Order: sequence, then C-alpha cells, then structure tokens
Amino acid sequence: MNTGQLLSNFIGTGIGYSLLVLFMAFRRRSWIRRAHKLAASSDIALPDPLAPRVARFLRNEFLFGLLVTWVSVSPLIGILTPYARRYMAAQSFPWILAGLPLACVCLSYALTVWPRWRASGASRVTHLGHMTIRQAFTPAEATVAIFGVVFAAVTSGWGLWQVAAPAWGWIVCTAAFGAGAFAWWHATSAIMSRPSSASDEIELGWDDLLRFRNVRGLTLAAAWLPAILLFVADYQLAFLLNGSQTVELRPFLPTIAAAVIAFRVFRQGRELWRQAWTPPAESTDSSTPRPR
Repeated sequence: MNTGQLLSNFIGTGIGYSLLVLFMAFRRRSWIRRAHKLAASSDIALPDPLAPRVARFLRNEFLFGLLVTWVSVSPLIGILTPYARRYMAAQSFPWILAGLPLACVCLSYALTVWPRWRASGASRVTHLGHMTIRQAFTPAEATVAIFGVVFAAVTSGWGLWQVAAPAWGWIVCTAAFGAGAFAWWHATSAIMSRPSSASDEIELGWDDLLRFRNVRGLTLAAAWLPAILLFVADYQLAFLLNGSQTVELRPFLPTIAAAVIAFRVFRQGRELWRQAWTPPAESTDSSTPRPR
C-alpha cells in the first residue's frame, strides 16, 4: 500500500468515526441511563448530583476510545493489506506475530490514560491500605485470561510453522510474549497504584470502581485480542499459502463465540471493587465506610 492509499484509508475511517462521534456525543439522556446501569450492575450508589459527572466520564471515555482506535487501527489496516499477497505474508508474518501482543497491551493501556476520575471539591478522602491486581479478578476470570494467553501462544506457533519461520522467528516471538506480559503487569500496577481522587466516600467508591474496571478491561483485551486476531490471521494465511484468492469467513464464528464467552465470564467480578473497602483480616473494626 502506497502513501496515498494509506492516507485515503486514514481519512475515510476518520470520516466514519466523526459521524459516530456526532451521533453519540450529545445524547445526554443515553449517557445518564448508562451511568445508572453501571451503578446498578456494580452495586454502588449514584446520587442525582453525581449522575451527570459519571455520565460525562463514560461519554469522554467512549469518545477517547474512538480517537485512539482510529489513530491506531487505521494504519494497522493499511499495513496488513499487503498480506493479500502470498510472498509478503510468508516473509513478514513472524514480525506481526511478535509485535501484536505488545501492541495490544499498549493500545489497551492508552485507552485508560484519559479521562481520570477527579474529586469534586477541595477535601480529599483516600484508602489506608494498598489495592492489588489479584483483587480485581475472580478465579474463573483469571483462568479465562490465562487460557487466552495460552491460545495466543499456540496460534503464534501455528503461524510460525506455516511460514517455516527460522529459529530467530521463534526466539523473537517468545521474547515478545514475555515483553507483553511484563507490559501488562506494569500497566495494571500503574493503574492500581494511581492516587485516589475523591472528596467523599461515594466518590472514592466510584474511583475504585473505575480503577478496577480499567484493570479488568485491559486484562481481557490483552489476553484475548491477540489470540483472536492471530487465529483469524493464521486461518487466512493458510488459505493464501494454498493459493486461494478468497477471504474465508468461517474462522470469524469461533472467534466471536470465544469473545462472547470471555466477556460474559468477566461480568462475574463487577463488584470486586468492594474488596478495597474490606477491613484487614486482623481488624475487628466494622465501621469501614461503604459507598452504598
């Protein structure tokens, strides 16, 4: 793909995203409903004065996500286009396998950079303890995340085998998976260790909820997005290497099913943010505030 085609693709997708932004940005009642739905599913109070703030946060989060997706995905589509040619696929495919896990982690973390939950006033409340990454997941969710990583590793091996990658390709991909795991740990640790920003207990609860939500969303994307993309790419590569000139749609069905299952499993822990409000085991004080 030449520069003109890449620029055309970038502008075309930008127009589509702009229309979606115009359609979604000013639907105030819709965002208010989403805020109340999030509060109900996460078991947290949402007083009427706080509802507009939560709605604005969700709206800004959505719009920023669209911006990051447009900036990152549009060039990626242009880069992947040459894979319609067999030679380019076979020669360059190991580099895609190596870069995809780390790229997915970085992209997922970028989505959490803005907006940030802010205190509404000058007063500040915070936790005395320290929240850990382990608190953000149920055992079933952790198992699903690990299975996604294993599946991504297996599909990477399949792709390397298809293109008869040399030893350096296997070594680079293995190192890239290790770098992706390190980047995930660093990103989730950074989110969990962000200073609390709240003026009362209810706001502190929302700060916790959104912090846990970011960690959980980042982990789900980092574990399963590379696995899904690699599986589809490997399947298409198999057809290209066999001389097929058509796009095979069958691999999209199991990938969609896997994504739905993973998403539904990750709905289990929506109230785990409350662990940040659980008193230490050695404490008998039952007066720990709970933002209900």
